[in-house]
Amino acid sequence: MSSISISFLVSTFLFTTVMSYLTTKEATAEYLESSRRRLAEATERCIRSTGADPVEIDLLFDKAIHSESRSLKCYLECIYLDQNYIDSNGKFIHENVIHGTANATMDLIEECADKADSITDGCEKVSNFSHCVMHTNNTAILKLL
Repeated sequence: MSSISISFLVSTFLFTTVMSYLTTKEATAEYLESSRRRLAEATERCIRSTGADPVEIDLLFDKAIHSESRSLKCYLECIYLDQNYIDSNGKFIHENVIHGTANATMDLIEECADKADSITDGCEKVSNFSHCVMHTNNTAILKLL
């Protein structure tokens, strides 16, 4: 094979690789922006439907301070439903939670879900789960926030 053919193949490979990377990076950025926008819309909707205090929400996500207010607990349930972290029966969807949680392992998600599964009230259940995940291993729920 001539050196021109090899150079052409290498150039083509590099071009294809770079374009693939740029396309993937663009798609990832678009996905993240879309996810942030969707979460912001859900946040507004959940605040309106539960009456949650935005200050309590900020304290929860910025400083991991859980309020005992019913409205904040129900806000979390609303967000979990919107993000498909729980189904309509209140069962945690582990795979979805792990994708939306920074620094968490599947073992941690399963452990916290097991602790919360016996709670029948949806707002209390999600709040208990969230507290467990956030205060074990310095994890952060909803890493897109």
